[in-house]
Amino acid sequence: MLRVWSISGQELVSAPADDFFDVVDIKRFLRTRHGHPVCLQRLMVLDDFAEPMPGLPLIGPLDFQLVVSPTLMPHRPEQKTQAAYELVGYAVKGGHVDVARALLNAGADKEWQDAMDDKTPLAQASYKGHTTLARLLLEARANIGSVDQGGRTALMHAAGRGHVELVKLLLEAGAETDAQDRHGRTALMFASSRLHHEAAHALLDGEAGTVTNSEAEPTSPQGAGAPHLEIVRLLLQAKADVTLRDGEGRTALMQSSSRACKAIP
Repeated sequence: MLRVWSISGQELVSAPADDFFDVVDIKRFLRTRHGHPVCLQRLMVLDDFAEPMPGLPLIGPLDFQLVVSPTLMPHRPEQKTQAAYELVGYAVKGGHVDVARALLNAGADKEWQDAMDDKTPLAQASYKGHTTLARLLLEARANIGSVDQGGRTALMHAAGRGHVELVKLLLEAGAETDAQDRHGRTALMFASSRLHHEAAHALLDGEAGTVTNSEAEPTSPQGAGAPHLEIVRLLLQAKADVTLRDGEGRTALMQSSSRACKAIP
């Protein structure tokens, strides 16, 4: 059997040893079950208080003492990278709030951008639609204006995916509505071009300085091209600036009008 004990003496794991390949498997199980980030765990064999090497198969009955560090260790630079990757690659992408909170409290880099996925944790939370995680990152003072390699902000990611509550949260936190990516596109352009009416409405309210819950709206157009026409209606009724142009000289209104015309037979 394999057992893992907490500092207080609570039995956290009791399972056949062959249920786990190595010590990393146990740490992942403890993360799933108890919310402890893998990079903050140390599993010490009670007989000699040494930690087995990752990748080394577990053999025979073993008893471990779990030690969870509250902070990243300055003498372990690799742990800083592991924590940042775990924050973005596991906690934020998977919506694991408790793990994200533990990593942020331990000092994980909230502005880290992976080479394979250049979104910051806040941008990733905005893209995935994890409002609670985005709020947690904002409370930790994540940079709301950080951009990825394409120049896209967290607000653009939220708007482009139609995550209305996240759009409102980011606007309330001070996100710039007129920021443009490398192609000149704004958050409003992302929302309107992808037919996210509520997100576009929230952005237009935000540009006017009134981020509120939308009131009941007039009946939407029906028939062919209706979704595009609804976006056009919103833009025409807006009292905010919709004149910003993308890299091809098109405004959000021009983009939506063109799509509405193409959608009508």
